[in-house]
Amino acid sequence: MKRELLIASLMFVTACSTNSPIKSNNSPSVSNSKIFEYDLYGKLEKIDNSYEFTKFSTLFNEYEPWVNLTTMQPMWNVAQEDCTTGLVEITNKSITCQTQDERLFREKGVDLSAKKTAGYVLFTAMSLGVGAALTPGAVKFNEDSYQNAVNEAKNKLLDIDKITDFSYKQILEEYNSEMLSLKTNYNETVTAYKANIKPTFKLTDKSGLFGKRNINYNNHVSITKNKTFSFESIQPVSANSLDALLFLTKNRNSDLINGLEKSTSDLNVACVSNKLKNVNYTVQCPSKVKASDKDFNVNFTIHSINYEKVLPKSMIFEDGKVKVTFDGHNFHIQNKTESYITINSLSFYHNSRIASFSKLDYEVSPLAESVFSSLNNLTLNYRAIEFSNITKSKAQKKSIKYGIALKYKVINTNQEKTLFKTKPYILSNLI
Repeated sequence: MKRELLIASLMFVTACSTNSPIKSNNSPSVSNSKIFEYDLYGKLEKIDNSYEFTKFSTLFNEYEPWVNLTTMQPMWNVAQEDCTTGLVEITNKSITCQTQDERLFREKGVDLSAKKTAGYVLFTAMSLGVGAALTPGAVKFNEDSYQNAVNEAKNKLLDIDKITDFSYKQILEEYNSEMLSLKTNYNETVTAYKANIKPTFKLTDKSGLFGKRNINYNNHVSITKNKTFSFESIQPVSANSLDALLFLTKNRNSDLINGLEKSTSDLNVACVSNKLKNVNYTVQCPSKVKASDKDFNVNFTIHSINYEKVLPKSMIFEDGKVKVTFDGHNFHIQNKTESYITINSLSFYHNSRIASFSKLDYEVSPLAESVFSSLNNLTLNYRAIEFSNITKSKAQKKSIKYGIALKYKVINTNQEKTLFKTKPYILSNLI
């Protein structure tokens, strides 16, 4: 039974006396009311046994003694910390008080509240005196000392700067107005900044060969906005006096708005000229355009065309016994005789190159016509029939020879014969 009571007492005292988390920085008797949307802050420090505001800023550090100059509210955590003090501080610092800080008016002491005292006495008795080392304590915010320090610092500020309380409040109000004006200007400027401008395209075909091909003009041009700062990223301002802080804030805000207006006054334009296959062309556009303009010019200039696998659409070669027709893909043979013909080899001549297909052994009936081979059966030198940087005038002057050689045998005569003919073509007639 004693063992159970000891455990219960230990649990009770531990719950009441060990350190508990600090939950907020709000003091019950310090006003939380929000007067301005934007406040200034002063760093409260003790200098030569008296308190004063040693620095002023538009931002505060919650771990330092910064004070809201509008509400005179401390900007650090002022909630009470429940903890353990006494001899245990020597043996077990993990359960002792952690947040005492003279700068922040957080003072450590023994907590003699009725509940904790009763638990402490009970635990000490049940633990045969061992619990005496676990004295209940607390770290509390000394609001009276804080209020005296704040009043002293503010009076000293008014005296040093030779301003009245009314002038002091005017400075705070002016700062708030300055920041509200900045926020309004920022939101209006950023909201109005849009990339609504449209490119107007003009095509000039210097090659004379481009014709009426379809162009996706829009994928050649990109329009982007300049990067603007976020309102939350505005850097804080600090100074040694309120007047200087307000002055620096106005200068900073003026620079921010001027920079924002400049960056939102234009748009970035980028053009590319690599979207059209086998077309040598340039796209000219401005690198920047005014955001207020409705349109801008983009000039497409076609300089020349590259051509691949240039072949005649049709060729016909014949002698007294056979007729060979090429339709651009397949080779057709017509037997003009009343005897069987066997085709042994086929050669295709293309711009001084030869591609051959031998051992065909393809038999053609008398007076018959059929497809006996395909261009795919031949290993062409396609580079020989590729033409780069071609314009209309070049194409009209360029001559290319194509031809066919056919080795065949007429069955009755058992003699091999050769049909070989070439023909010059003007490039402009082939493309």
